[in-house]
Amino acid sequence: MIYGEVARFNKQKNHKFLLEIFQQILRRQPSAKLVLVGEGELLPDLKKQVSEIGLSNSVIFLGVSNNVPNLLQAFDVFMLPSLYEGLPFVLVESQAASLPALVSDSVTKEVDLTNYLTYFSLKSSPTDWAKMALRLSKQARHGDSILDNTGFNINVMVKTLDDFYNDILN
Repeated sequence: MIYGEVARFNKQKNHKFLLEIFQQILRRQPSAKLVLVGEGELLPDLKKQVSEIGLSNSVIFLGVSNNVPNLLQAFDVFMLPSLYEGLPFVLVESQAASLPALVSDSVTKEVDLTNYLTYFSLKSSPTDWAKMALRLSKQARHGDSILDNTGFNINVMVKTLDDFYNDILN
């Protein structure tokens, strides 16, 4: 199974906790991989931590990518244990990819557009997070247009922009 995150490497994203969760996942699923996409000031510290705790063969740092939609298709579970968040657009993208996501309860509920987000308390242990992530990894993904009625659809956006510009011109 592939667990992943697309985020800046800073304190807000809570990568240290994510690594603790992933250690628990590996105890139950030794072949699992954690793919981390992004960059940031804490990247060197995280790489060092991964090495020190013996996860170098299981954690993949991809750096910045312009191909997030395809990466999301490769993940089995998206994880975002952030300490705080505004409206993380990557969760809209993950839902568009029909990707189950395990996110902290500090993430705004406004981003919950589908049944693919599972909110979990940061007060819960890494073991409990791991158990939930493993449960989510068994969910079937659907290729349907689940975001069609949410406003995050290309056809809806094109019509909205078309109406907006037509109003201006008239």
